[in-house]
Amino acid sequence: NESVKAIQSGQAFFMHATGAGSGGNISFAESCKIAGSKMQLRENNEANNLNFISTKLYGVNNTGNYLADGNMLVLNASYNNSYNKEDVLKLKNSSENFGIISEGKLLAIEARQSFNPFDTLQYQLNNLRTQSYQLKINTHADTVSTITPIMVDRYTNIQYPLNWMDSLTINFIVNSEPLSYASNRFYILMKPIAILPLDKIELSVNNINGKSNKLHFKVYNPSFIKNYQVERSINGKDFSTISIILLDSNNQYQTDFDFLDQSLVRSTNFYRIKVVNIDGSLQYSNSIKVASKIKDFDISMPTNFITNNQITFFVESVCKGKFSYIIVDESGRLLQTNHVKFQNGAQNITININANLPKGGYFLKLFVENNETPYVFKMIK
Repeated sequence: NESVKAIQSGQAFFMHATGAGSGGNISFAESCKIAGSKMQLRENNEANNLNFISTKLYGVNNTGNYLADGNMLVLNASYNNSYNKEDVLKLKNSSENFGIISEGKLLAIEARQSFNPFDTLQYQLNNLRTQSYQLKINTHADTVSTITPIMVDRYTNIQYPLNWMDSLTINFIVNSEPLSYASNRFYILMKPIAILPLDKIELSVNNINGKSNKLHFKVYNPSFIKNYQVERSINGKDFSTISIILLDSNNQYQTDFDFLDQSLVRSTNFYRIKVVNIDGSLQYSNSIKVASKIKDFDISMPTNFITNNQITFFVESVCKGKFSYIIVDESGRLLQTNHVKFQNGAQNITININANLPKGGYFLKLFVENNETPYVFKMIK
């Protein structure tokens, strides 16, 4: 299962064999040669069906241009994006080296599937001299139409758009400044040709059993979307994210989504969907107001008998907070006062009653934040 690949650079070939064993032999028969040609391998017509970016590094000095190194990115649906036998390792030498960095490997040829928008192709340059250089880039694509490769120079901050089925020459200089000969000076950004907004996004919400809300939203013409965010508000103005729906190859073009909100914070809630595109732009759905049967706050007393100088309450709340309380006798005389904190959800809260109170009947009044009417309970000691 060995694989041999070659890239022609002038009249030289760089070869690499990857296999499961510890070694092997590569031989070329006379029948492999073409009369009158210096090429060691016959041309493969299938390569014309591949999409590729071929980049060669030329040095420029007083004697003219010389080919220093080169690499190639090959795109095909049959390849794998991980490093395997389809990729060709880069063999370093003492002169200029120009390879592709992928998964920590330095490659002369990277064979992979097509890129996603805003992916990058990282190059590595080493052993550059203080002189002028050229990058000559040839591209070929018969199926790629939604992405434009952009060669980016980190030193000059110049971006060079690459046109598929075309070539481009970039002249650059290496001087004494470290950034000019940095190994990561160049990379290619896969930029989408255009980020088109969704044609439409529709949101609907239904209350279930009074205690949860089921959201359904439908999108039309999804493309280049990073994620959907479910947002909720208690006033219809200030929204916060309660769930993020990430997109991958399995659901990138999905059009219908559902979400169940089981942690309602108020009896009335507002919802909307935020669409985050790959380029960072945002879109929003319509917002919907939903009324639920859930109470924002409720408190009850399982028994009104004071036991061991304590009384216990059962509290249900959709948010945390606090209430103050007073204890009065039947004539209205104030005997005790304090406050208690509570958390969101259902909980039992116990308060201590003054042990010096004589036996008899008392009233406990609870004053809850944002509630004008106090809760009043009769207690018996």
